[in-house]
Amino acid sequence: MRKMLILGFAATLAVLTLGLTSGSANAATQTGKATFTITEPAGAFSQWDNVWTHVYTVDVQGDGTFTGTGVINGNDGTNLFTDEPETVTGKLNADGTLDIVGTRTNDGVRWSLINAITDGVSVNRGTLLNPNDPSYLLEFKVTAPVFATVAPPVPALGNHGDCVSGATHAGIKGKPLAEIAKVVTKVGAYGSPTCPAVTS
Repeated sequence: MRKMLILGFAATLAVLTLGLTSGSANAATQTGKATFTITEPAGAFSQWDNVWTHVYTVDVQGDGTFTGTGVINGNDGTNLFTDEPETVTGKLNADGTLDIVGTRTNDGVRWSLINAITDGVSVNRGTLLNPNDPSYLLEFKVTAPVFATVAPPVPALGNHGDCVSGATHAGIKGKPLAEIAKVVTKVGAYGSPTCPAVTS
């Protein structure tokens, strides 16, 4: 009976270990160009009717790190920003949160967010880095990154045989036909952009 309990416990432990291992292995980060938006109150804290809107385009690497650029727009009654440039670095975390450091390029103001929830609704507390004032209240709402879709390559119509056969039907013979036949990247209908006609 004791052996059965020990074996049962070992089997359960093995299943749990495999589950944890495969779970972390499946937390792969998508790569490529992505965009996301961050809003923050403008003019008064904890209100969301008048906001600064930051829009970023970033390059996400396989480990989730990213760099990119963006713009900030808004008006707090004192400052008006229209497409004010910013740079960002950060990381998309496996749990869906985001770490980011943003820098306004005109005045060097820098801020950061750690483990920001990216649902566009939750309020995340940020830190002002430059000028260094940890007591300064920064609040942000962050949207989830949207990755650019890359269209798959359009396959060429036809194949190399179509090109050679079409050239034969067009009366091409001898050395010119042999030249067409040896270039396997010539595909599709003879005389098309992918299988240009032989000029005399």
